[in-house]
Amino acid sequence: MKGDDQVSRLLAMARSVVPDTAAVEFGFETRLLARVRSERSSNLSWLLWSWRLMPMLAAVVLLLGAWSWFAPLNNGSDLQQLAPTFITEQTLASHWTVSAAP
Repeated sequence: MKGDDQVSRLLAMARSVVPDTAAVEFGFETRLLARVRSERSSNLSWLLWSWRLMPMLAAVVLLLGAWSWFAPLNNGSDLQQLAPTFITEQTLASHWTVSAAP
């Protein structure tokens, strides 16, 4: 088996070669820490903005709550005019009961 012998010799030669990783190792910690800091700062910016905007958003929520609490109620308007669901319900009921008149 000449092919198996050649493959075995090629694999043995590949195992005997020791790769030079000195160039990759140089400054590895510095590059790693720089990348971690850049990713952390990009995620931190959204967190900082949301934390800084929280008082303003809470004030908006309180103002909207006070407005809905103290706003005068308009009891004179007919809700059927604002949302015409009665006709839709009649049509649906007539469709389900198979009656001709809606």
